Amino acid sequence: MRLASELVDLKDIEIVNAYSMSLQPCTDCGRCIKQPGCMFDNDDATRFIETLKDTDTLIIVSPIHFGSFSSEVVTLLSRLQTLFNGKHTRKDTRPKLNSLKVITTAGANNSSMFQGAKLTYSILKSLFDPETSEFISLKNSDALKDSTSLSPYVSIET
Repeated sequence: MRLASELVDLKDIEIVNAYSMSLQPCTDCGRCIKQPGCMFDNDDATRFIETLKDTDTLIIVSPIHFGSFSSEVVTLLSRLQTLFNGKHTRKDTRPKLNSLKVITTAGANNSSMFQGAKLTYSILKSLFDPETSEFISLKNSDALKDSTSLSPYVSIET
């Protein structure tokens, strides 16, 4: 969270920790094609999706594992499929964000490690149509000694 607080203004926030949530991944069962919600409506992902209705800014912070967000974050984000189907199939109203920020770190000194997360970021931008968005990446985090050395490794894309 230290990196996040250095790169974005964190006021009036609710922290949702995918690592401590009870989550089921989207199984592509097809239920949300016809109706809002999910066959797993009683887990924490459903509550997370409900909070998005009153959210101005969504900030996703995740390390990169094998070229993608962590499995916990991917599991949570996979459940946004109901919103995606709401937008494209059911034509429901959906949460509209003013701002979307994605903050990622990778131990490797290789910018291509972020490609999977960037694809997910582009899907989230398409889903929420935010007024502003940023993809913030920090590569080579294994080599960092302290936060004063962040700037050579940080990349911010809008």
